[in-house]
Amino acid sequence: EIGMAHGYWIIGPFVSLGPLRNTPEAATVGLLCGCAIIGLATSGGLLFGATLKPTLFDKKGDAPAAGWQEMMNWHALGGLGGA
Repeated sequence: EIGMAHGYWIIGPFVSLGPLRNTPEAATVGLLCGCAIIGLATSGGLLFGATLKPTLFDKKGDAPAAGWQEMMNWHALGGLGGA
């Protein structure tokens, strides 16, 4: 759900304010830029989880940072789906 919301609203600034805003390719470029931003944010979150091992979303008996990794995976799926 978090990723879906981010994927939905993040392409708007690229489409309406980007350097290609007055061209027919603005929507395609906005979509690709939005997908790239979601990918970078997810990669950063996965790197954070791999190095610091946050236990915020872990269930009992899970490996450290398993909940964080699951949240980041769903963030990527929802973000790309929302875009």
